[in-house]
Amino acid sequence: LPSFDDMQQEMETRRQYRTMTPRPQYFKNDQVHSADCYARFCGVHPIEGNDELDKDPELKKWLLEGPMLGAHFRLRGKNAKPDLARRIICNVNKKLEEITSRAD
Repeated sequence: LPSFDDMQQEMETRRQYRTMTPRPQYFKNDQVHSADCYARFCGVHPIEGNDELDKDPELKKWLLEGPMLGAHFRLRGKNAKPDLARRIICNVNKKLEEITSRAD
């Protein structure tokens, strides 16, 4: 975890955002990077430390090249639903491939 001083400073920065006029729509951060950091901390990162991915190259490809989905974070960890998560990831990516192939 960040130090107490770093957390206090970040909270103060967030408070300042809330009092700005006009208020920014989103915080200035990389949301994918933030999600990855939280996932690592919670032990649910879909790729890092997941030795099972070598047995499923199709899923690994979609995790690395497809859109980021909430289902990614249900593959591992507490309350994981890996079968359902894999089905969601596969269905979304197959649909995207279908749509993009029509656009060509």
